[in-house]
Amino acid sequence: LKPFREQRFEGVGRGGYAPFYERGTAKIDSRTLYKGRAPTGRVTINTKDIPSSERARGYYEGWLVDDDTGYRLYLGAFTTLFGGTGELKYFANTYFHVYDRVEVTFKSFGDPNFGPGDVVLTGNMPELLPQPEYFNPPAKQAKLITGPIKTY
Repeated sequence: LKPFREQRFEGVGRGGYAPFYERGTAKIDSRTLYKGRAPTGRVTINTKDIPSSERARGYYEGWLVDDDTGYRLYLGAFTTLFGGTGELKYFANTYFHVYDRVEVTFKSFGDPNFGPGDVVLTGNMPELLPQPEYFNPPAKQAKLITGPIKTY
């Protein structure tokens, strides 16, 4: 996940990462189980080097966004520690292949609005190829040894 807007660069090392490095990752797992069982989906968002919740006086929220319809799926809220490290995990019985982007937004404590806050991090989801529902490759032919085995 990359910063949504340009940020002021304050140096490398103890002050933080250079502005061209990503500030977080999002792992998205969306699949169906064997024999047509319910679909399952998992999203894990990890952040680093963003303002800590205590210092910024707020919290962060995760969203999946569908650009075609404008629908936003709320994944939950999380806080960050010193160094901007934070983690959000979301589980659901649904597919996530219809979404185009992952966003992390910031809201201050006590904000009365229900909608998303200011976008802090964003990342595009890769195009997914249609997968067969079941992957059962044919068995390989077994080969028998018919002659003597030589050792060298």
